Amino acid sequence: MSLYKDASLVMIPSAVKDGKLYSIRPVEELGDELVTNGNFATDSDWTKGTGSTISGGSLNIVAAPYNANTKQNISLTSGVTYKVVINYTASGTATSNTFQLGFGDSAGNPSDTTQYEFAEGSGVKTFSITASAGDASILFRSRDAGTCDLSIHSVSVKEAITANGDFTFSRGSNLAATRVDVNGLIEKGRENLLLQSNQFDTTWNTFTASVTSGQIGYDGTNDAWLLDVSVANGSVYQSINQNNLLTASIYAKKGTANGVRFRMDHNIDSNVYVDLRDGSLSDSTNSAAINIQDVGNGWYRISVAFVAVNMTTIVVYPTDGNTTSSTGTIYIQDAQLESSMVATDYIETGASTAQAGILEDLPRLDYSGGASCPSLLLEPQRTNMFSHSEYFGGMPYQTRVIITDNAIVSPEGVSNAAKLVATTANGSHGVDYIPNVIAASYSMSVYAKAGETSKFVLLTNNRGSNLARGFDVSNGPTFASDLGGYGAPTSYSITEVGNDWYYCTIQFSKTSSGGSGNGITLTNADGQHSFTGNGTDGMYFYGWQMEQGSYPTSYIPTMGSAVTRSKDFMSNTNNLLSGLDNMCWFIDYTLTTESTSSFRNEVGYRDNSNANLYMVQFPNSNTHEFRYTGVAGVNVDMTPSIDEATYGLHRKIVYLKRGTTLKVFCNGVEVSTTTNASATTFSTTDENLRIGNNYPPELDVHQFLVFPTALTDSECIALTTL
Repeated sequence: MSLYKDASLVMIPSAVKDGKLYSIRPVEELGDELVTNGNFATDSDWTKGTGSTISGGSLNIVAAPYNANTKQNISLTSGVTYKVVINYTASGTATSNTFQLGFGDSAGNPSDTTQYEFAEGSGVKTFSITASAGDASILFRSRDAGTCDLSIHSVSVKEAITANGDFTFSRGSNLAATRVDVNGLIEKGRENLLLQSNQFDTTWNTFTASVTSGQIGYDGTNDAWLLDVSVANGSVYQSINQNNLLTASIYAKKGTANGVRFRMDHNIDSNVYVDLRDGSLSDSTNSAAINIQDVGNGWYRISVAFVAVNMTTIVVYPTDGNTTSSTGTIYIQDAQLESSMVATDYIETGASTAQAGILEDLPRLDYSGGASCPSLLLEPQRTNMFSHSEYFGGMPYQTRVIITDNAIVSPEGVSNAAKLVATTANGSHGVDYIPNVIAASYSMSVYAKAGETSKFVLLTNNRGSNLARGFDVSNGPTFASDLGGYGAPTSYSITEVGNDWYYCTIQFSKTSSGGSGNGITLTNADGQHSFTGNGTDGMYFYGWQMEQGSYPTSYIPTMGSAVTRSKDFMSNTNNLLSGLDNMCWFIDYTLTTESTSSFRNEVGYRDNSNANLYMVQFPNSNTHEFRYTGVAGVNVDMTPSIDEATYGLHRKIVYLKRGTTLKVFCNGVEVSTTTNASATTFSTTDENLRIGNNYPPELDVHQFLVFPTALTDSECIALTTL
């Protein structure tokens, strides 16, 4: 549509990195470089503070005293925004304000409003800094006397003539978030918790052994290591403190010794003994699951899942091929320790751990439902209350059921789904959790797949509700449970998600606080929960979740304790609307569900003092609130009803301001209009576009556009028509 070329901001979710969602427009335009010798090629052009030197292509600040400044005078204009980029390395015992970067006057006195803090770490940082009156220099300042060393490898300052339209994105500090990727598989965040994962002479220690690099590896590189033990029980090991469900893995090959012992020290040590002559398992202790993968040329990837309590060490020994430690050599490569039921693709680490997949602040481009184009997944904070979402063998209450973990490939695309089989004892068969609840709404969900059997029941009891619903994952219907005294949940659903897996959910409310039983109960072919099994027939489960909320959200993996995924939040600080009388913005989104709960979302513009607003709040019923606050400081509100029955859950909305007239269009229809003299010019110098601000968002955002003009009514209708 030609209207796109008229938009001042176009966000169509397609490109992301950790902490950033890229927009198509506006295209960034920068002025000339203002810094001289920004690559520190010579020892010139900078006024150096105590502890600062320029050498080796870097500005080096070593054990600097408090408030030691290094600066360069540059030409800055008050009120103008500049893009500042630094490439740096900071090491030592830095805190959040060890170093500051910012503008100051020509004497090097910092302007407090333009200082940005950073701590230990390395890489490239980008800052958007608006100069204040009197600013005439770029400076680096030490804030913690002598605690850290800083090297600035390069610095650049350019006027931001046109800032980009990219959004800053944040969610939390853990890897709890997941998405459905372009292949229709659940993608998690992953982290290798070991340091120097393939550098066995650094961080790793040896006991009566030596390690030699440069050996031919399983992947054809020379990255493997030779472990040579001169005295029995010799080993290479790394100290590490971890808890909960973990999977350790390493690649190993026979040398002059015939086998390997892979040991994880914790309160009850976990051991795996493998005969490297043929990859057979000789023995094991205290493991949740073991896998030995033949990767060719005599190499095996050995992985063991275990529940750690105060883990202290991971150790590798040569053996005789059975359970006896021996002298001699074996080859090793690419060790990994991760919070998982299975070993995933190897992640190389150095002096710090390394991550892959869905990172802490990575925007989630979601392909749920087989979508060919992704949507931006924005969700509220939620907690999976079940401590094990995949390790069914570790669930606290198991009744007349045989559990095989890591039995088949799950919706994640790896073999971490469990099989549940009814025993030959008569009665009910299943697993239960009893988390503490409060008087609130809850959702329970699980992925299920038929094996020899296909029917099961999701149930909840106590604290004001005994509710259950049956699911048949052979072809997708649900059925009423025959559990005596159990009613139907508030709502329930079953959705096919590919490869014969079904996503099953129930929603319910509790009326008091305390422990509440929640279970998966197998049934026979007739849907009866009490029966006699044969000890072999069963079905498969993955990703069991219970969360407080009236609808389910995306999967939150747990590996031994409840896990919280923080809410998604994104913002853009371009001043695209300030000073305009005519403008509009467009959002194309899908609600997860139409809920009458008290949730509210916010999308729109506001300044930091909330004096100027141009936003919509999505709803705590069907009533949306569109609010405009101009310089008069008076709210102009419109509250049209945009309900599922009329408009569905996929909606395209335009919020238009034409002079003092405000209009709302949804799915090709004008739904509200008002004229109010208080709808004056939008004016602010600290404008922020925010999606998911004060209230939890529950939106899949497909597009977001901003126009610095008022579209015609016919253009609004065309733009919003589905």
